[in-house]
Amino acid sequence: MTKKAVPVWSPVNSAAQRTPRDFERVDAPAPDAPEGERWYRSLIENASDLVLVLDAYGVARYVSPGSRAMLGREPAALVGTRMFDLVHPEDIRIVELEFARLLDMRGPWTPLEFRCRHTDGGWRTIIANARNLLLDPTVQGLVVNARDITEQRSLERQLQHAQKMEAVGRLAGGVAHDFSNLLSVIRANVQVALRSIARYAPGYSELEGIGLATDRATVLTRQLLTFSRQQPLTLTDVRCNEVIEGIQHLLERLVGDDVVLALSLDASTGVVHADRGQLEHVLMNLAVNARDAMPNGGRLDVATFDAEVKREMARLHPGILPGDFVCITVSDTGSGMTREVKARIFEPFFSTKERGKGTGLGLSTVYGIVRQCGGFLMVDSEPGSGTTVRLYLPRID
Repeated sequence: MTKKAVPVWSPVNSAAQRTPRDFERVDAPAPDAPEGERWYRSLIENASDLVLVLDAYGVARYVSPGSRAMLGREPAALVGTRMFDLVHPEDIRIVELEFARLLDMRGPWTPLEFRCRHTDGGWRTIIANARNLLLDPTVQGLVVNARDITEQRSLERQLQHAQKMEAVGRLAGGVAHDFSNLLSVIRANVQVALRSIARYAPGYSELEGIGLATDRATVLTRQLLTFSRQQPLTLTDVRCNEVIEGIQHLLERLVGDDVVLALSLDASTGVVHADRGQLEHVLMNLAVNARDAMPNGGRLDVATFDAEVKREMARLHPGILPGDFVCITVSDTGSGMTREVKARIFEPFFSTKERGKGTGLGLSTVYGIVRQCGGFLMVDSEPGSGTTVRLYLPRID
């Protein structure tokens, strides 16, 4: 009589004698295994999702091959380990509470989202469903089905950020237009008043102060209009290398003697369609921000090269199409930024500087100029590790 094969997640010994090695096998079932078992096993072990069987202590008794893609770990290496050890410290409490509720079998498990550590040191966002089959003599465990939704959540955050920036841009643009009209009236009346009184008459200097304040406010409104992409740019064919070389001495003066400016410009870099003056403004703005992040000196690297944005990368940036781009990178060795600060740096009026030392419109203007040229930005930064800003502008030649 042919002996029936035992499912990979079932105990092959008594409960008292059972060890993790009894569950380690992840190779093909025995040739004489029932066709149904071979079919179900093939489904599980070729699925992109991760299937786990845990004991009442959260120790893995079976791990499907999906662990390689999701966690970077071999199934056999996870068998016998406590899976809670891989959960993010901020998420462990809710996972343990839900696991305890599942053990008590108080209703179905609500799909739970949490983060698990990958072998590359990063965190993967996981959504898991589970079922208590401890009393099932065939399984004797808790069956967990987990799916990696890291990319999905990243895309959602990118889309939400793009929508937020678009909404803020529309609001800022509307306010800036109305405010600009009011400033025009104020400036015109100030000019009339100045012409009607003597230079040394009482109130003349006060009127001049109003005029200067109006001029400064006008600059701010133009920056808001640029951010909202309502300030028209004069787009021409531009070589980024020529722009950078043309303002090199100005950049050196802006960053000061304590910061070393290093250029690495690829001679084969192509042509972009941009406003040369506004592109200079972008580079100077980034240089000033880098200088402020390096109060004790450091290094500022500016580089150019051609880059191909593939479909996979374009998916991470709503509104960006795959194609050929010119990339300008501006990297500093400064203090860097936290994730919370980095998420807000392009918002108008957001600034980490002391009150009175910045308008918070510098980077929002950079954002508006680059977007109006059909490009996009990427920022890499960690506290204590400096910041790298990458500008991608569509290449036309």
